[in-house]
Amino acid sequence: MNPLLNSGLARGWLEAGSTHGQVFRWSWFDAALRSFALETLNSGGLSGDVDEARSGRAFFEWAGRLELVEPYARYNAIDHAHFICGQLLACLLRWQPIRLAQPSRTSQDAEQGQCAIASPAWPQGEVLVGFVSTLLHALRLNLNAGPAPWQDNVCQRHWQSFRENVTEDPDLAVPFFDLFHGLEPAWEFPLITGKRPAALRSPA
Repeated sequence: MNPLLNSGLARGWLEAGSTHGQVFRWSWFDAALRSFALETLNSGGLSGDVDEARSGRAFFEWAGRLELVEPYARYNAIDHAHFICGQLLACLLRWQPIRLAQPSRTSQDAEQGQCAIASPAWPQGEVLVGFVSTLLHALRLNLNAGPAPWQDNVCQRHWQSFRENVTEDPDLAVPFFDLFHGLEPAWEFPLITGKRPAALRSPA
């Protein structure tokens, strides 16, 4: 089970009709990310906030990317959902909208208390991966696809590599996100739909 996923929230988004286009609206995205981030940080004994300017830049960069890959949704709707969620994670990691408040104890101790994946802790990364995983869960439920598989051992083993690589190239979040969710990653061309293994396996 994905320890970062909020399945109840995903079902709530689905029941509220949020997966029918609303997730692609800034007003919904802003409120959803802020709510998820604060709840996740608080549950780990941390406090913080979302930088609206940075989250806005991430969202509108993502929105621009969505237009380019929309045709793929008609070709493979489930893999398209994974792909656009990976793209969202890349945009969020590029702009880093999560801001931690200065804790009363040392930052290291506070972060270790919140860590759900592996040490050294990375609360901001956990929030962003958790938010995007929850969105993917909602999109898959909307497609009657069931929950996305989560490779916990793979995530634990590659989490630090993920952190280091996306710091240098945020677009590598796309294949790492696929890896964590049981899909074969497209490491060489992560932003090209035609190079995705699911696309290559599908009949023309």
